[in-house]
Amino acid sequence: MRLARLLVELLPGEPACRGLLALLLHSSPRSEARRAPDGSYVPLASQDVTAWSRPRIEEAEEHLAAALALGPPEPYQLQAAIQSVHNFRAATGRTDWEAVSRLYDGLVRLAPSVGALVARAAAHREVRGSAVALDLLRELPEGAVEGYQPYWVLRAHCERDLGAPTAAASARTALDLTASPTVATYLRAELLPHDTRPPRRVLGVSTEDADSEEG
Repeated sequence: MRLARLLVELLPGEPACRGLLALLLHSSPRSEARRAPDGSYVPLASQDVTAWSRPRIEEAEEHLAAALALGPPEPYQLQAAIQSVHNFRAATGRTDWEAVSRLYDGLVRLAPSVGALVARAAAHREVRGSAVALDLLRELPEGAVEGYQPYWVLRAHCERDLGAPTAAASARTALDLTASPTVATYLRAELLPHDTRPPRRVLGVSTEDADSEEG
């Protein structure tokens, strides 16, 4: 965050710098809401919006508006705009998933990273359903996603929704790739509530003893 602020000071007319700062600011207001008082993981859709930092959101909006005024949207601006839509739930009580999906469509045209493509599929699941999202996931190269945890989490959700027999296997892969014990606990309850098998070890680290991470 400090470096991004410095870049804006040094290059105030560079849209990518303001877009990056807007993205970081828009991503940070929810940090305190990601954990319940007992330390358990709280996904974005279930977070208490009153715990989000309004000053951070307002500052992020100022930088995002300035970045968009400097030129056509670039990846940082689009990512910041996506987070802006999520944060707008604090004011409206709902997430405009149609807007999120369209922003991801624009983002993957400019920067088709695996993360953006999986997130795009997740957004389209909210708007058009799990079958559409699963089709988007199937378009991704197997080698690019085999170790990417968000892909397997989304795939497991889609397959569960559709009653696919592969849902449990996808869920176990997602759990095996989850480093955070709190996130793993949440996912196990969400995707495999009756599974009692111990976690496998991924890259030599068990999900039960790995350092926590933000989800």
